[in-house]
Amino acid sequence: MKFGFHYSVETELNRVRYTLGKRDFFKQNNYKPRLPSGFDLEAKDAEMMTSQIELELELEKTKKLQAKILNEWQECETDISQYLMSFGLPVPPAIDIFLTKYGVGGSYWPPNRIILNMATDKRDPFLTLVHELIHLVIQAPIIDGFNLEHWDKESLVDYQFMTNPTLKRIFPNYSYQRQAPSKLLLKKVGWL
Repeated sequence: MKFGFHYSVETELNRVRYTLGKRDFFKQNNYKPRLPSGFDLEAKDAEMMTSQIELELELEKTKKLQAKILNEWQECETDISQYLMSFGLPVPPAIDIFLTKYGVGGSYWPPNRIILNMATDKRDPFLTLVHELIHLVIQAPIIDGFNLEHWDKESLVDYQFMTNPTLKRIFPNYSYQRQAPSKLLLKKVGWL
């Protein structure tokens, strides 16, 4: 799998716009997304926001994070690739990774885009990358196929980290974001 990294004022502004567009979802699900300093989920002034994003841009931090992710990927690539292929579903050969300081920890856009928040303290960006890769692989057949709610899909990805021997070895301190999936959900998607 090849990675292409993206980080610019434009990608940051797009991330902030997306976050503001989902303000109701974030509030309903108790997410606290990061925004440029001085702005909150009710922000409307795009020009001032662009200026603040330009001030907060951290190119050196981004380069270091890219190197860290690539190093960790090289160490685990074979194991994680084999794990992803074990689903028997298409795995993207290339991923566009958008690094950001804003929004939540991570998100994904099928078929091959992942957004990683480099400013979060909650989760290691490499772990978040693998978490979002799983989402990408299972999105169409499982998440869309069974029309799953947000926290159901998160619990299924968490379940993989908690039960798969490969992921448990690589990420031994992973924990459920909220709770384990119900047996009913696991049976519904064919994982039990």
